[in-house]
Amino acid sequence: YLEQAGAALEDVWSRGKQPLLVGGSGQYVWALLEGWRVPRLPPQRELRRELGERADRQGAEALHRELAQVDPKAAARIDPRNVRRVIRALEVHKATGRPISYWQEKGPPPWEVLTLGLTCPRQELYERIDARVDSMMEAGLVAEVRGLLSMG
Repeated sequence: YLEQAGAALEDVWSRGKQPLLVGGSGQYVWALLEGWRVPRLPPQRELRRELGERADRQGAEALHRELAQVDPKAAARIDPRNVRRVIRALEVHKATGRPISYWQEKGPPPWEVLTLGLTCPRQELYERIDARVDSMMEAGLVAEVRGLLSMG
């Protein structure tokens, strides 16, 4: 995403136009705007499986303590109960030799940015999210996920 979006922005600027970046996952947008480095790292499925099994046996806190040893910055930021994120942080460290916090360090973007955002009251946001989830459930989300899981 970062490479393609960055190239698209450069292309628009090269034609003397002002690019407009709209929507998308907040994490991807901020990664682009804050100059994150992202390792080219395919999923380490076997390592993930091993770490997941360890979390099941020893508890999520044990993995989080290991993360705190190798990457205190990430450990301070990642909730110990968020096993998936803890595993990803350990995976990146084991595969690259660098902590995930190194890869997520923020730098200034190579361009000026004007950020605009829409907000709504938290209660309204939660109500809209609840309605969206209800709609997805009524549209067959559970059956869709079961079908995907059965395909491997």
